[in-house]
Amino acid sequence: MATLTYDGTSYYFSYEQARAVSDIQRNPKVALGFSSEAGLLSKGTYVAVEGEAQLIRDKDAFKRHWTSDLDKWFDNGVDTAGIVLIKVTAKRVTYWKGSEVGEVEI
Repeated sequence: MATLTYDGTSYYFSYEQARAVSDIQRNPKVALGFSSEAGLLSKGTYVAVEGEAQLIRDKDAFKRHWTSDLDKWFDNGVDTAGIVLIKVTAKRVTYWKGSEVGEVEI
């Protein structure tokens, strides 16, 4: 059994010219979906997050949220031209695992 701590905030890096960025500029309400495949001994899981997004263009914030896994997508790290950090603050989180359905309080 695992314990998950989630305060409702998540961060994603993108390029300024991505459609998601222009969509957020027009309307900051967002929906995110996450899923895992079912396995031999487990059922697949789906998580839906509804919230509001904020675009962050501050290099210090980039540094706080940067991980080495991002280096393969952004050649110059936090100095990559045209990157933006998307902060999503969840308002509602719903999950499905087989027939089990629930909401996470934030």
